[in-house]
Amino acid sequence: MSENSIFGYAGHLLRVDLSRRKAERIPLDREFTRKFIGGSGFGAKYLYDEVHPGTEWFDQGNRVILATGPLGGSSVSGTGTFSVVSKGPMTGHAGSTQASGFFGAYLKFAGFDGVILEGRSERPTYLVFHDGEVDFKDADHLWGMDTIQTEETIRKDGKFKNEISAYCIGPAAENGVLFSLLCGDQGHVASKNGMGAVLASKNLKAVVAEKGNHEIPIHDQVLLKKLARELLQKARTNKGGVIHRLGTAGIVSNLYTAGILPVKNYTTNIFPSHNKITGETLRSTMKLKPKHCWRCGLRHLHYVTVTEGPYAGFEAEEPDYECIAAFGPLIGQDDLGAIVMLSDLVELKQPASAPEVCIFSDMPPSILGGADSLEIIRLSLSYPFGSDLSPIRINGAEAN
Repeated sequence: MSENSIFGYAGHLLRVDLSRRKAERIPLDREFTRKFIGGSGFGAKYLYDEVHPGTEWFDQGNRVILATGPLGGSSVSGTGTFSVVSKGPMTGHAGSTQASGFFGAYLKFAGFDGVILEGRSERPTYLVFHDGEVDFKDADHLWGMDTIQTEETIRKDGKFKNEISAYCIGPAAENGVLFSLLCGDQGHVASKNGMGAVLASKNLKAVVAEKGNHEIPIHDQVLLKKLARELLQKARTNKGGVIHRLGTAGIVSNLYTAGILPVKNYTTNIFPSHNKITGETLRSTMKLKPKHCWRCGLRHLHYVTVTEGPYAGFEAEEPDYECIAAFGPLIGQDDLGAIVMLSDLVELKQPASAPEVCIFSDMPPSILGGADSLEIIRLSLSYPFGSDLSPIRINGAEAN
């Protein structure tokens, strides 16, 4: 650690010109970090300074800033989070979105507090950040793959020395869906303001951070670890520990009692069978395998295996509340196995029985939910013109 090191920071940003396939390291200074701290602060500063009025989200002059903060990669739970800042298609204005997992931590261990992306690659490309450098990789063979296939292929073909975190776009972004997202670490998403579409406009399929050995200086490591333990304990016990015990599905019953659980495309708030889709039911009837983020002791999310009903044996990521609401009461059905299947199909962790719906591999369920969206999915399955489209049924799950 040099005398110029700044506590909590890797010490550099990286500017990547996709058009010229060139990169430049930008040293951080204390004044800059005190003013803008990190994450969305760094992103807002560069977006404001470098993206001129009138620049469209798809222009080469638009910037995408990926940035972490001063706690990134520390012993504090969940500090693998990073921000994505750009001018996005959903609003036509500046926006920021965050994702958890490992990318924010691994980016710092690769030597960077943030990355500024500019220009547009001539051909599909993905970037690998490692050891204070960036490699430009051909992504022609990845274009058209869903996000999980892309991540698995990168991990298999990359021959990495260390662990990696990869965030990718899928066919939705490639085909111009304005609310498409970035998906990484087997299901974490940066879902707001169409950042997937922005990366697609730059021909950028994925960004990969390889965990290196870059040292992040901490002013008082002992105190930080003590505070991190206290913070984790508070998180585990907050509101009776419902998130720690049951995940975000644990709030279903409370929302129903409050009358704000969305039911049948918001036409009612009456759903007598809501107990069938609660966190208690999910955790007590399905096989669970923990899934966690960087240093996270909360571990509110699991991989699940459906154990009963027509989807018995189906394996996927445990759906969060948004997915449970979108593919449960919102479409009037209460089969938890069907909810797991539909959530998985939308984000396409697996191809399920309809791999041709890969266009939905990078869309947020909070948007792609409800009976209307199920009809869109079904229409995409290449049913012949004139087919009976009522009731709406996907892989046996029916919207009522």
